[in-house]
Amino acid sequence: MNVRLVSSDSRDPERLNHLVEIGAQISGKLPLTRSDRLFFFSLSTQQLSKDLGGFAAPIDARVYHVLTRFTPFLRGTKQLDFLYAGNTFSNSREGAEAADRTERHQTR
Repeated sequence: MNVRLVSSDSRDPERLNHLVEIGAQISGKLPLTRSDRLFFFSLSTQQLSKDLGGFAAPIDARVYHVLTRFTPFLRGTKQLDFLYAGNTFSNSREGAEAADRTERHQTR
């Protein structure tokens, strides 16, 4: 805890505003082709918003996940598979600079 949270004497300094989690998956044969090439695609996201006692700015965080697999080449027993996995995380910085400067001045 920092100086502002301790001095606010708040018994519950952290409050969850909302948490959203959404995911979708799709798989099957590639559309508009006559081949038996399969694909898989998964996308999910998590979004969080919360308040921290003593701070006016909310804390927002977003996470995105992507997973995909497909086979662009398939001939007899030979095949080429591609697998891609990615994550992106973002955290709000609204008001973070002002709070950081205030805390530095109080600790000097």
